Amino acid sequence: MDEHMLKSLFIQNYVLIDKARVEFEQGLNVITGETGAGKSILLGALSLILGKRADMKALLDKDVKCIVEGQFMTHDIRIREWFEKYDLDFWNEYTLIRREINPEGKSRAFINDTPANLNMLHELGSALVDIHSQNSMQSLNDPDFQLSVLDTYAGIQELSAGYGKEYKKFRAISDELNSLIEKEKKQQSDRDYYRFLFDEIEHENLAPDEDGLLSDELKWLKNAVENKKNLLTAGEILDNQIETALNAVREKIHAIARHSDKFEQLAQRINNDYIDLKDISSEIAAASENINYNPERVAAIEERLDAINRLLHKHRLASAKEILLFKDELDKKLADMDTLEGEIQQKEKEFAEQKNRIIDLAGVLTKKRSSVLPAFAGEVEAKLNGLGMPKAVFEVDHKIASEPGRHGTDHISFFFNANNMGESRELSKTASGGELSRLMLSIKSLVSGKNNFPTIILDEIDMGVSGKIADRVGELLKTLAGGMQVIAITHLPQIAGKGNSHLFVYKESEGNISRSKFRNLTLKERVEEIAKMVSGENISGASLETARNLIGKNSDKQ
Repeated sequence: MDEHMLKSLFIQNYVLIDKARVEFEQGLNVITGETGAGKSILLGALSLILGKRADMKALLDKDVKCIVEGQFMTHDIRIREWFEKYDLDFWNEYTLIRREINPEGKSRAFINDTPANLNMLHELGSALVDIHSQNSMQSLNDPDFQLSVLDTYAGIQELSAGYGKEYKKFRAISDELNSLIEKEKKQQSDRDYYRFLFDEIEHENLAPDEDGLLSDELKWLKNAVENKKNLLTAGEILDNQIETALNAVREKIHAIARHSDKFEQLAQRINNDYIDLKDISSEIAAASENINYNPERVAAIEERLDAINRLLHKHRLASAKEILLFKDELDKKLADMDTLEGEIQQKEKEFAEQKNRIIDLAGVLTKKRSSVLPAFAGEVEAKLNGLGMPKAVFEVDHKIASEPGRHGTDHISFFFNANNMGESRELSKTASGGELSRLMLSIKSLVSGKNNFPTIILDEIDMGVSGKIADRVGELLKTLAGGMQVIAITHLPQIAGKGNSHLFVYKESEGNISRSKFRNLTLKERVEEIAKMVSGENISGASLETARNLIGKNSDKQ
């Protein structure tokens, strides 16, 4: 039973505590002391490392920081998983939780020497310590806690945990599916728009360099008359002036070349130039014949360029090539959207399969839970009867939801009637603090050996009981402590005698200054303290004998 255990608590500069280290043991730890000695202060200090908000008034010396540090034995796999969740170092031997409040009121928290926030302290603290008092029984009214108690009683914790894992998968798939559907809804309008843009570009059937080629052709056609005139003039100059002159020059040089070899090469060059000019003249003549102003072609090109320019302007692009690249991007987006439809269909299939899986598991849980309800309620009533509530009625209201939730389809509510008068009602609406205390003890004693519950701290839950009932409460606490660490603050000797260890809280005064002190009692000191609880300050032989009898078989552990 050493999975969870508060090993020690160090307190410095907190309320009436100057400096103290309190040690705890496995099993039942009892805390006694006079009213106002500091038992509630001890719980207040512990609450700081469990995530409670800090109060500057808590500082004993306003110029010195307050420190509270708790050492816990934590070997449970669930605690390891919590450390993994927050990527914190897990120490194999123990877990150290530390809280500091400086004189300026600023608070710092550490888990295994790593800075942590209050939410983390609260989460971890809830798994390590469960504080119960007359006015603080919230967990008993919590439907999740009630269901976990029933599952523990039925011995189906693993089945319930397995369902929880499958339900998390179901929720994850559901979230993914909803995200895809929302994305698809958002993209639907985009899809229509992208398709319109794509079809608009596709309709134009553009070629990559079309705009440049058409612009060049249009420019040529618009200057057709002038270009033809220039070609004709150039042809006339070549034919009538340059060719005639060059022919005359050629004849003269050829004549000279017949009398001198050194002019032969020059004559050949002139002859070649004459041939080239004849070719040029022919090409100019042919080109001028092919030039005609074509207003229909001009209009067609201008219309085509207008269509291209509209697309360029609309998409703020510079060329037909860029438009085609943009069209490819649209095509890819549309293809991705088609892929999204396929993803939705696949995710819907996963969703349906996982839902069927958790519905089947939820059905198994419901069957197991239903089967133990009568026995569980009966055993709780029997425990209450033993604690002086013979007319108490305890019932478990069980409703089945149409859709599975975090814990299946079962909704559990504990109903209670302390006096068997009228109808049973929910705990939050019917039970007093003392009644809830005994009910909580009854319930937890049934399941304490079946699960690793956190350390439970009971703050004066024995109020309103005495005699044989007090002894039965003590026995029940011993039973409870057989499966978990129990720390009980008590005024009753019958309960104090059942402890495996005994912490005594007292005040020590120097002048007008009082300080709370703590001491783990030896066996001899325990006998004396319990004797005082029996008979007051005047200890008698009879009260000492009573104290020894109350301690009984626990005495060999002191």
